[in-house]
Amino acid sequence: MKKSASSLHTSLIFCLIVAGAGLVGCEPAPQIAEAEADFTLPTGSAAQPAIAAQADDLHDEVRLDLQGVVAGWSRQGEWLVSPPLQVELGAQRVGALLDLAQGAGQPGLEAQILLGSAVLSVWKPLQVTWSEGRLRVAVVHFAAAGTAAQLRVKVDEVDRLERLQWLATVPEDGGKALAAGGGFDEQQGGLSGQLTALGIVSRSQWQARPTKCTTADKAKYRLAIHHTETTSVQPAQRVRAIQAYHMDTRGWCDIGYHFLVGADGSLFEGRPYALLGAHTGGNNAGNIGISFIGCFDGKGCEAMPPVVPPAAMLQAAGNLMGALANLEGIGLSTATVKGHGAHPGANTICPGDQLSQRIPLLIAIGKSEASASAPAQPAPAAKATPAPTPAPAPTPAPAPAPETDACATLSCGECQPAAGCQWCASQGQCGDASQGCVWQGYVDTAACWPALWPCAVGACWNPALTVPTCSSAQVLENFATGKFNVHRYWVKLPAGAPLTLRLERLSGPWDPALLLADHTGKLASGGELAGLHPDLQLLAVTSGRQGGVSEIKVQAKKAYAGFLYVTAWSTLDAGFHGPVPTTAKYRLTVAQGCGL
Repeated sequence: MKKSASSLHTSLIFCLIVAGAGLVGCEPAPQIAEAEADFTLPTGSAAQPAIAAQADDLHDEVRLDLQGVVAGWSRQGEWLVSPPLQVELGAQRVGALLDLAQGAGQPGLEAQILLGSAVLSVWKPLQVTWSEGRLRVAVVHFAAAGTAAQLRVKVDEVDRLERLQWLATVPEDGGKALAAGGGFDEQQGGLSGQLTALGIVSRSQWQARPTKCTTADKAKYRLAIHHTETTSVQPAQRVRAIQAYHMDTRGWCDIGYHFLVGADGSLFEGRPYALLGAHTGGNNAGNIGISFIGCFDGKGCEAMPPVVPPAAMLQAAGNLMGALANLEGIGLSTATVKGHGAHPGANTICPGDQLSQRIPLLIAIGKSEASASAPAQPAPAAKATPAPTPAPAPTPAPAPAPETDACATLSCGECQPAAGCQWCASQGQCGDASQGCVWQGYVDTAACWPALWPCAVGACWNPALTVPTCSSAQVLENFATGKFNVHRYWVKLPAGAPLTLRLERLSGPWDPALLLADHTGKLASGGELAGLHPDLQLLAVTSGRQGGVSEIKVQAKKAYAGFLYVTAWSTLDAGFHGPVPTTAKYRLTVAQGCGL
C-alpha cells in the first residue's frame, strides 16, 4: 500500500516548541522506520524529478569550511545537523567531498531525504567510495526521491573536517551502476601533438578512471573558465578527487571539466575534450571547460591561498587557450571566453572576482600563443612534461575516537542521566541531576561535552572577530534590534603570550557575561568557571555580575579556534531564554600582550 505525502508528514515528524524562547523546530520522530522502499512521488507532482539536471559543476551544491559547519548547523543531541538543502530537480543520492584535518580519520556523516518538511527516510551513513591522503568521497543512495536533504556530523568528530562539499541529486545514472569502461576510445581520442607539446599531464599519467562518456561534441567554438573552489595543493590528487566526486556522487560519466590548471602552471587533461563536458549548466554544447585548481574570490577564499592566481598559472592557461584556438579555429575574445557566472542562466560567482577580472589577460596570452604557434612549426622543445604525482592505493583507515573528558573521577562516576547525573556546563562539573543547573551540557555514557547550548535555545547572531598576534582587536556593538539574546563571535586565538578577553558594559541595565568555548562546544570558561580545556590555561576570570565588566585571561598552548559568547547574566541564568535589553551596548576587546 502506498503512503501519501500527508500521512508521512503526520507520522514521520514531530515538532517541538521550546518553552519561553518561542522557537519552533521539527525533528524526525525517534520511532521512525525505513519507510522509503514502497514510497514514490506521485506522477505529475511538482516535486517529481521529471528531467535530468543540466550538467553543472556547482548544481545543488553546498561548500563549507569548519567554521561554516559549526556556526551554521544546529545542535541535536550528539549531532550537528545541516539546514535542509532544497533540490529543485529531486534528491535521491547524497554525496560529499571531504578535506580532512592532518592525521584525522573519517568523521561520522549521515544523511536523510525529505519531501517538503516530511521525512522520507531514516538517517543513513555515507560510505567512502574513494580515499587518498586527506581527501575522501562518500555517498549514500535512497530508494525514495524527495525535494530536500539534510546532512549531519557527530559533534565530537566535526574537528576532523577542514572543508566539506556536499550535494543532493537524482544521479544521471538513475541510481544504477554503469557498465565498466565506455564507448569512447581514449587512445584514439587523446591529446593532439600541439597539446602534448604544452606538457599537459595526460589522463593515463594522472591515473584517471576510464571514461564512461559517449556523447561527442566536435563543434567547439567557445571556452568557459572556472575555479574548483578548493585548496590548490597537490593538484594531481585534487584532480583525482574531483573525478571521483563527479562520478560517484552525481553519477556523471567522467570529470566535468576538459582541462585543469595547477597553481604551479601544471596542466591536466580532464574529460577528453572531443566529448560533451559537464561544467556550465545549459551551456555545455561547443564549450571547452577549463578549471583553475584553487579558490580565487577575494571575499570567500582567504583561508585557501593563493587568492590571486599566480603568474605561472595564468601563463599556462593562456598557452592552452592559444593552442585550443588554433586547433578549433576559435577567435579568442570576451564573446568566446567567459567565466562560468557570465553564461546565460548561471547563478554563481565562479570563477571568483580575482580570476574573472584576469580573463582579458588570459585572452591576450592566448592570442600571443596562437599567433606564435603556426601548425607547420615544430612543437616547442623547451617545455617538458611534468612528472605526474603517483596515486597511492586507497587506504580509508578509521582513526581512533577523539580524546574527551571522562567523568569517571567525578562524584557521579560516568555522568549520564541513567546514573542520576547531569553535566553542568555553567559549573564545569558533573552533579546530581535533581539539583539546579543554569547551563546544562550534552552528556553521553563516556564523555562530558558541553553543548553549543546558547544557540540551541537562544537566538544567536554570528559575526567573526579577527585577533592579530601580539596586538588587539575591538568591537563596539549593541542589542538594539531585539532579535538576538546572544552574540557568538568566531575567533582564532593565537598561541604564546597571555590573552585578555574583555567585555565592558557601555549602557543599559544588564550584567555582561562572557563565555569561551572551542568549535565543538567544549567549554573553556563559563563566565565564572575554571579552566576546563586542555589547550588553554585559564589565568583569571571576572564574572561581570557586579561592576559591568566581564573578563577572561587565558594562555593558549596552541592556536585555538572557537567562540566567544556575549550575553547577559539574566539571560544565562534563565537557560538562555529571554531577551537582553535593547538599550544594552558594549565594547569587546581581545588583546595579546607579547611584550619584548
